[in-house]
Amino acid sequence: MHRPANHVARLLALGVAVIGCAWGARAAAAEPPGDDGTTADRETFFTTAVAPLLERHCLDCHSATGEINGGLQLDLRAGWQQGGDSGPAIVPGKPGESLLVRAVRWEQNAPEMPPDGRLAADEVAILETWIRHGAFDPRDGDPLPRDRGNRPRGTTGMTVEEGKGLWCLQPLVAGAPPEVTDPEWSHDPIDRFVHAAATAAGVVPAPAAGPAVLIRRIRQDLTGLPPAPEEIDAFLADAAGDPRGAVERLVDRLLADPAFGERFGRHWLDLARFAESSGGGRTLLFKDAWRYRDWVIEAINADMPFDRFLAAQLAGDLLPADSPQAREDLLAATGFLVLGPTNYEEQDKQQLRMDIVDEQLDTMGKVFLGQSFGCARCHDHAFEPITQADYHALAGILASTQTLFNETDNVARWIAVPLAEPEAVAARRTAIDTELGDLTRQIKEAKGAAADDAPARIKALEARQKALRDELPPRPTVMTVRDRAEPADTALRVRGVEKNRGPLVPRGVPAVFGNALVIPTGASGRRELAAWLGDPGHPLVPRVTANRVWHWLTGRGIVASVDAFGATGDTPTNPPLLDHLAARFLAGGERLKPLVRAIVLSRTYAGAVAPPDPADPDNRLFTRARRRRLDAEQIRDAILVAAGTLDRTSGGLTIRGAREIDANDTAAQTIEYGYVFDDTRRSLYVPAFRNRRHPLFEVFDFADVNVATGARPVSTVAAQALALANDPFVVAQARAAGERVLAEIPDGEGEGADEQRVERLYRLVLSRPPSSSERALALEFLRDSGGGSEAFAPLAQALFASIDFRNLW
Repeated sequence: MHRPANHVARLLALGVAVIGCAWGARAAAAEPPGDDGTTADRETFFTTAVAPLLERHCLDCHSATGEINGGLQLDLRAGWQQGGDSGPAIVPGKPGESLLVRAVRWEQNAPEMPPDGRLAADEVAILETWIRHGAFDPRDGDPLPRDRGNRPRGTTGMTVEEGKGLWCLQPLVAGAPPEVTDPEWSHDPIDRFVHAAATAAGVVPAPAAGPAVLIRRIRQDLTGLPPAPEEIDAFLADAAGDPRGAVERLVDRLLADPAFGERFGRHWLDLARFAESSGGGRTLLFKDAWRYRDWVIEAINADMPFDRFLAAQLAGDLLPADSPQAREDLLAATGFLVLGPTNYEEQDKQQLRMDIVDEQLDTMGKVFLGQSFGCARCHDHAFEPITQADYHALAGILASTQTLFNETDNVARWIAVPLAEPEAVAARRTAIDTELGDLTRQIKEAKGAAADDAPARIKALEARQKALRDELPPRPTVMTVRDRAEPADTALRVRGVEKNRGPLVPRGVPAVFGNALVIPTGASGRRELAAWLGDPGHPLVPRVTANRVWHWLTGRGIVASVDAFGATGDTPTNPPLLDHLAARFLAGGERLKPLVRAIVLSRTYAGAVAPPDPADPDNRLFTRARRRRLDAEQIRDAILVAAGTLDRTSGGLTIRGAREIDANDTAAQTIEYGYVFDDTRRSLYVPAFRNRRHPLFEVFDFADVNVATGARPVSTVAAQALALANDPFVVAQARAAGERVLAEIPDGEGEGADEQRVERLYRLVLSRPPSSSERALALEFLRDSGGGSEAFAPLAQALFASIDFRNLW
């Protein structure tokens, strides 16, 4: 069908810009405004493109809040100007001469950075462009003086006594909420704490969002899916007579929806660095990782108390179970300890063991305590009250835990425990095993015989052998851990070197907490560690957890550094509010749903997106809603919902071809590297490989599956616009969405049917009707394009690329 040459321009005129503003387009293309650009332009480019990239890939190892490997500090301008052991990292204006660029290009005779995998081409381009235009960096401050190692010169870290004075280690103070005279802000203690802080700072809260905005926000936050047009209509009708009651009924219904566990389970999987392969060159498939994923979803939907949720992941194999299914569930929960990025080919097996322990310990510390214990592997923590002895006290618990099945194999692997099968299947498997044993004996005898019919007999026996092996899939297994036969304290590794052993360190928890674990003889200490973390009197765990829930629902934590509490993290912007939420969480039985319900029903959550208040430009006091971009999974799922193609099947193994292979089979690499992501299930169930991700996940800031991630970066890059314009998945779903509205609204007279279709398409994609100008432009485009699916498909795709689709308001 002929299409006018100006059809693209007409689509763009619909007011659904791909990037959203002139500067956004520049940042997306990784191209600052040039040497004559304003300081504001350069700072925007740095903060939207460069800083998130450095945060994602560099600062764990090159910042004052993490390690400072090679003496190079990249969290300050003066840090890269001073450089590390190899000299200055950046030569402004000359990317080709800058060691940083040479390192991320993996050039010969340069360090290969990041060491766990190369940057994407567009990420390298961002750094090159930034440096080419002068490497503008607004981050002032003096770098720490350094020796040639990783330890800051002249620093000894924080003492235990100093550490005990940190705000995050103080007992919770569940103070009475302040008095508020404004009835709109007096319904819940949450609002009273927020309003009091705003009043003290002279900040005027934004008005409440309208019900049409609120239902989309609540639906996406609680389930990760958009509301159907019919659901919006029902809610608006309900809210017209009883606004608060309508919201309460909506929230209660969504908390009971299985999709709630899928949405909040995805948040937790970010923290658990969930993946279905080990990563690296010879990646191995974690074909049973889905059992951990499904356990998380089911536990959240069941509103499992957090102390039990925590204990199951750290020590599920050691906890009592009242049924075989409960035992399998507890074993699946310990996948938390197994699913890290592990180099199973490491030939120094003692080093491999300690690398696994280090990864487990660092993940556990960040997830439950907001602490980076990994920084104390080689030396006392430079800033936190965590000593190298503290690190090894915890490491001894995990070193007394067996994670590898056979630690002497050339390529190690994880522990996979067989699961029970239905009686008939188990009986058939036993019969098959017996017959296979007999066939093996017969084949051996036939090969030793001199009879003329031996070759034919061997061929027949081997054919029968293959048929039996193919009859049943491999026996189901679960990834888990177990205590070692002889748990013991571990030696301090001097400077973190495995073979450089110091004195034994008794197993326990860091001294700053003032607790001692009583570990029974013959036990690793994991169960006792889990009980200590789950103790209601623990000062950190409830604060960290409540702060995460607030972050998930508002877009920013009360402590902005959600994975870093303590001396190197941010302080809470509203300490009484944080302690109120933590105490409320404990009082509610450490259950997630009551806390989520309270926050979502608050006036604070219901605020409208509004311009910044000069007294609080960063909205640190939460007096207005943040415009939040949907995450990668929400974008993909919303596209599928609009197209009517979303498959709501839940759970189970989703990697095609994985069931039939052994985890160490070389076919594992073939599956991962050549995988075609063509299913239409929720994004939560898309195979989570470490080396290869769904294209939309790559460009829309999916969590780094190699580390615990409490807050995903949010970038604006050209690859996002290109993906929404050209990705085959997006194109196919746009066509399906166009065909859907054509099928749902039959042809009518004149323009009437098309007008209804435009209305329907807008409501399916954007959860709102078109404005009068949008409707007029869309109808003009359809007329010029000849109508039909050839016209509705690009219209749907333009809506998928719009700001209103990608953002919550």
